[in-house]
Amino acid sequence: MTGSVNKVILIGTLEGAPLVRINRSGSAIVSFNLATSDKWKDRRTGAQRVRSERHRIVVFNPDLVAVARDQLHNGSRTYLEGVLQTRKWTDGAGIARVSIEIVLDHDGGALVPLDTGAAPAAA
Repeated sequence: MTGSVNKVILIGTLEGAPLVRINRSGSAIVSFNLATSDKWKDRRTGAQRVRSERHRIVVFNPDLVAVARDQLHNGSRTYLEGVLQTRKWTDGAGIARVSIEIVLDHDGGALVPLDTGAAPAAA
């Protein structure tokens, strides 16, 4: 489709520490979960309501891998920009699996730790 856009912008809180792995070519990859939440007042009851979402983030961009590895930790408030990507595979038991991730790849993305006062890292 011409003129389409695949861009995700999130501000959230890390759940757990970033996981650093080395792929077959020797490049580092970082993955982590980012929690976001919406808050609103229920019109019927007047009670405060909260809905949380957890997003799987995968970082391939070497500059952003360094930022994630060195500056992010459990509970870090973080701003990021990436693309939505769906992966499909079959696990060891032969069950079809689907994973939806936000990917910060070699061509771009942004990752800004908000609790450190650090300058934005973008590619």
